[in-house]
Formats: sequence, structure tokens, C-alpha cells
Amino acid sequence: MIDEANAKAGEIDSLKEEAQALDDKIKEKKTKIADLDKDIKSKKGEIKKLDAAPVTLPSGTFIVGKEVKALRYSASAAGQSGNFVVYSSFGDLKVNQILESDYGVSEHIFFADEGDIIESTMPTILTPVE
Repeated sequence: MIDEANAKAGEIDSLKEEAQALDDKIKEKKTKIADLDKDIKSKKGEIKKLDAAPVTLPSGTFIVGKEVKALRYSASAAGQSGNFVVYSSFGDLKVNQILESDYGVSEHIFFADEGDIIESTMPTILTPVE
């Protein structure tokens, strides 16, 4: 009986070690899941840049469909601040932003539709986004 009890005690110790190893793996996986959840939360609402190359426009007036493709863009100033305005093909004001100044924004996301008119008082970078 003593030999049997010692054998059972050895089995119990072995099972305890196995259970501890499994607990460690569970903790590791939970940590990995938490990290992935944080990454997912940080990416929600993030604007995805498309593979298309950014368009750099000098200051001036441009027509979407001729000088600029009709896409969704992130507009940002290329170095200096200024006014960035977009009118629809019917002349309605779509965007009126000051880019890169204390009173403006660093970027503005907008849809450039066929026939829209873009006016910019500074060089502007239009980065296609989803």
C-alpha cells in the first residue's frame, strides 16, 4: 500500500506540474489576446491610406477629373499654412479649411468628386485614403 501511495503521490506531483505549465500557457495567451485587443482598438477609426501615390499640387485652382482623380483624399499642407477650399461642380462649398496653422487643422479628409474645383493658397499634398 505504501508503494501504491508513493506512486499516486508521484502522479499527483506530475499532474500538478502539468497543470502549472498549462496555467502558464493560458496566462501567456491571455496577455497576447489583450495586446491584440489594444491594437485593434487603436486601429478602429484609423484612416487607411491606399496604395495610390500621393498627389502634390502647387498653389492654385484644379478640376477633379482633369488634374486630380476623383477619390477620397487626406489633404495636408506641403510645408506652409494656407486656405484649402473645394467647391462642387455646381459651385456649392464642400470644404473650407485652413491647413497647418494655429487656427487650422493638420489634415482634412474629403471626397473629390468628378467636376469639383479645388482651390489652394499653398502647395498641398492629397493622399488617397479609403
